[in-house]
Amino acid sequence: MAAGPVVSTTPPRPADPGTPPQAIVPITGPLCASIQNVRVNIHYMLTTNGGGNFSETSDNYPASISTTLNGYTYAAALMSGCNDHWDLNPPLLLPPGSSLTPVPKRIHLTLNGVYFHRNDAARTYGSSTIWSLRRYLVDSANTINIFMQESALLGTGPAPTFNGGEATQISYSTINDRSLWTRVWGGWSNRMQPWQMAATVNHEVGHLLGLNHPHMPVPGWTTGICADAPANPNCWGLNSPAANPLCANPANLSNNMMDYNAVNYGVSPCQVGIMQTNLNTGLRRFVASCDPCVPVSFSLRMPASTCTTNIWLDGSGAIAAHWFDLTIERLGSKGVALSTFTTRVWRGLGREQLDTYVVFQPNARYRATVTGLSACSTALPATRSVTFMTDQNNPPCPPISSTGGRTALSDGTATSPTPTR
Repeated sequence: MAAGPVVSTTPPRPADPGTPPQAIVPITGPLCASIQNVRVNIHYMLTTNGGGNFSETSDNYPASISTTLNGYTYAAALMSGCNDHWDLNPPLLLPPGSSLTPVPKRIHLTLNGVYFHRNDAARTYGSSTIWSLRRYLVDSANTINIFMQESALLGTGPAPTFNGGEATQISYSTINDRSLWTRVWGGWSNRMQPWQMAATVNHEVGHLLGLNHPHMPVPGWTTGICADAPANPNCWGLNSPAANPLCANPANLSNNMMDYNAVNYGVSPCQVGIMQTNLNTGLRRFVASCDPCVPVSFSLRMPASTCTTNIWLDGSGAIAAHWFDLTIERLGSKGVALSTFTTRVWRGLGREQLDTYVVFQPNARYRATVTGLSACSTALPATRSVTFMTDQNNPPCPPISSTGGRTALSDGTATSPTPTR
């Protein structure tokens, strides 16, 4: 199938021969007439020692390090903000007096994964760092990868009060191997709240789905340009920028998502048509589901080696996981389950203390599997697993003591306590 147009704010470059195409999810089923849930990965670029930007465990901000706001929770909040904006359909301000009836965008972003990379050379937003991000693409044939960088202006003066982004693409030798990715900055270095970053992310995703800037079309580029999204003087707001006299006239203000303005939520019917056409054809592989329900998403992390108590599984950043199934298996030398515990937990997923469910044996290998479930009946569930060791020497652990109130696992025995609401 022929792919729809993909607009880039930078000239596409040849593929890096060392970056192989990744497996593509086959396109099956009828065209989507509902919400297109588009897969995205969020990547945080950190310093080599883990400083700057959001980390796995905190906001990493020197003035107020918060453990409740970390890379996972920020990514989840960013997705919520983006989708709130996708749901907005205000009448367009341009052309003045437009009688166009807004058309629902029918697009949501669904979080496929959250990643953290420690690389001094690639952590700042600048022309020299963009192509160094290619190595970190994950499932690039089916998922849009969004890189969160720090402001390149940090350390050279006051931090700017705005954010920015840049969309690009990598074109492999065949159309089916195209990767879509973008990078944004401002969330950490400018203390931008997720809802403030959402407009920038959606603007860049709009480029990847086929839209151009109405105010500055690329010379010679005819795709992604719509007559019902007219060119404009690119005013951020009334009298802003002051150097542009046209911005003193309210009739020149735009609210189009693809302009640079303070309220860029609007999309013209033609622009919606371009994005939907592309998502139903050449970019369909980026669609996780065609459903008004939000797919479940979460990540799991925990130390590879723990004690037998105070074992914490971090499921931060969960989206639409209203309850979950938890399975804990003790594994044999060949990875075969020697014993199993399973239960359904009737609440949202967060940080879970596993040793409140079972008694763990020392110097043993375990696998914890979580399946997140949604109250929305047709939402796709999500399943993640992690393995870990209860090594009594790494880290050093206190002597084992009786803790009561938990379910002991013995070889060949499965226990399933009745879940309570």
